[in-house]
Amino acid sequence: MEGAVAPMVTRNKGEAEPNRVSRLKVEKGDFISASSVANVVYCKRAGLLAAESKDVNRRDDMPVLDLLPVYELEEIRDAIAQRWRRLLCGLGALIVAATICSSLAAFDSFQHARSTALLLFIVMIALVPFLLSTTSSLNELIRRLRSADFGTRREPDPAATDTTPVFWWDLWKSGFVSQRCDRLADENWKLDGSPFRVLQRDSWAIPVFRTRSVHDYPKPQHLVRIMAYCHLVESQMGADVPYGIILYGDTMRGIAVPNHPRYRKPFHDALEELRRLVTIADGGGPPPYPPADINRCAGCPFGEPRLLSKGIPTLRNGKRLDPHVLKPMGGRTRYHCDCGDRFEWCPTHKLTDELRLQDVKGAG
Repeated sequence: MEGAVAPMVTRNKGEAEPNRVSRLKVEKGDFISASSVANVVYCKRAGLLAAESKDVNRRDDMPVLDLLPVYELEEIRDAIAQRWRRLLCGLGALIVAATICSSLAAFDSFQHARSTALLLFIVMIALVPFLLSTTSSLNELIRRLRSADFGTRREPDPAATDTTPVFWWDLWKSGFVSQRCDRLADENWKLDGSPFRVLQRDSWAIPVFRTRSVHDYPKPQHLVRIMAYCHLVESQMGADVPYGIILYGDTMRGIAVPNHPRYRKPFHDALEELRRLVTIADGGGPPPYPPADINRCAGCPFGEPRLLSKGIPTLRNGKRLDPHVLKPMGGRTRYHCDCGDRFEWCPTHKLTDELRLQDVKGAG
């Protein structure tokens, strides 16, 4: 894609921000991920768990379970062409098989007609599901291609100080190129992360990540996370980053968040807070309290119970923690979870309530 030349933008750094930013530099310590910094805004325990997991293979972005391309127009077009070829080959094979079997039935003896019909039936059983699946995926790809037609040449104001609604294909029509992004790491801040995509055009690079929900409003942890990606892209790619983009779930809708002191400050605060929690934990200090709103535990992945028999351990700085065993009232099946193992308690996850789990000591 070729787009118009992006105007140069002078980003607002704020009056007191340079001194604050200089304090965020650290000479030693482990890397902290952008997602961990965002987690600490939602729950201090979740942030600490994420920071201590030390998963070297982690990716910050939500996994894409859809096997069909969604966000790259050329990939969608290539996939459509591939499905057409598959469909035509499958239909051709079906016609050839039916023709051969019909010919055999016409010239063969009556006693073999039944076996010939059986062969035709087997061929149909093998090919029809393939054709139906290919047709279904082809229809979905065509729908996605047509959705791009709704895009117009429109993009956020780079000088804006508030969030702006965006449509993915509007950005594509404005000349941005979508690129997948490997891990970015800032040695000075000991911060790393992998945005879902980076939109590039001329001197601009716009980080993108997706939320798990499709609600049309960003949560505080989402704003912190996109600012972390803005910092990483700006510092490691040497690009102009006027804003970052948050997409809602698997939709094409989202918002642009200005790379502005108003949004950077919460990110800086969260990074400092997580470092403080890690320092206290490494020194053997007390753990952070659970969130004041205990309902936040209901959908937290760190508090989701899993069967102890699966043998999936909870890791803290690369070392296995002893499981904090949970059992149903009157039951024998044993469960545990990351948050429970780390902080030795029974988180109020929704599945914990459904299974009526409690600490072994009180389970009877």
